[in-house]
Amino acid sequence: MNTEYNKLFFDEIAPGRFVSSANSLADLQKPSWFYFRNSLGVYDSLSLTREQSGPVFVRRLHDKRLIISISNRIYNFSGNQLQLLMELPVTINHIYEDSDHKLWVATYNGIYLFRYEQELKKETVFLKNDFVTCSHQDFEGGFWISTVNSGVYYLNDLRIKSFRFENDSLLEPLCLTADKSTVYAGFWSGGVAAFNADMSKCIFPLGAGDYVTGVFSDTSTNRIYLAKKYPGYLYNKKFFSLKSDGTQSLKGRFIRRRNGDFLNASINAVYKIDGDSFFLFTSIYKRTNCVFEKEDGMLYLGTNSGVSVLNKELSKSRLLHRDFEDVRVDDIAQFDNTLCFATRGNGLMLMRSDTVWSIQAKDGCW
Repeated sequence: MNTEYNKLFFDEIAPGRFVSSANSLADLQKPSWFYFRNSLGVYDSLSLTREQSGPVFVRRLHDKRLIISISNRIYNFSGNQLQLLMELPVTINHIYEDSDHKLWVATYNGIYLFRYEQELKKETVFLKNDFVTCSHQDFEGGFWISTVNSGVYYLNDLRIKSFRFENDSLLEPLCLTADKSTVYAGFWSGGVAAFNADMSKCIFPLGAGDYVTGVFSDTSTNRIYLAKKYPGYLYNKKFFSLKSDGTQSLKGRFIRRRNGDFLNASINAVYKIDGDSFFLFTSIYKRTNCVFEKEDGMLYLGTNSGVSVLNKELSKSRLLHRDFEDVRVDDIAQFDNTLCFATRGNGLMLMRSDTVWSIQAKDGCW
């Protein structure tokens, strides 16, 4: 970049939801600038010195305070100034606020628990020898903690349980789904595993060359549907194949529409699942990567060449916007009135009304 400083952009696309142009400040010879923008287009900025470098994380707390971690330091950001709250002996990866408004700070060596009122007060440290990447609280009040090399941990009532498979074939999950009590993961190896606070086990055997690309928990029938070369569903610990009208495989993601239709957006078509069979619903003629339904019933398909929009009856399709032409879209989500598109090579693209903009690393810190 031919500027006298590095730039790092943070867009608050919905309250408490940030998208950044980079996740680290490199130790370069130039100072850096933070730029904050909310959904109303309001900007704020902050200048940083060269000494402030390393991984960056931003969290909006329940009381609207904004905290930022840079390397091993935690700051409060207010009035275009950083107030140092705490300096840890290790680098910080992630910060999570739980239902009691305590902060869980994931680091290269353990996860720190803080109470933050007027100042940060450390309560304890868990997993001191683990590289912790993230934490999240479930609806029962327990905490799921992910690590780089030690699998997933579950913590409840300050007791930690480890979830790790010794089988190397269960180290590459491709998809997830959940019901009220259990999380299910489909793996590259073809296996399916189940997790909850009390157990972790393989519930479907490995299948060489038959990797699971989609998994869906249908709570109305207690079935776990699997998208793969030979698709089917799990019921009462048994596997049942889905019959078809000639098509053998389902390779995409499942979606239960608001009107009750159960679909799978596969490589170049949308299939409908009805009972124990599936059939071609509509052809797309593009490689489909993801599917998303808006409140109005319109179906959005992320493909290797843009976003296709299907009407409610799935009988007609159109390109969403010319800015998406020839862009590979891998996932779609919505926050408030903003559509978010995860792309391959074009950063995160956002669309509100008919306006499209993107957040890319090339606009950030180099």
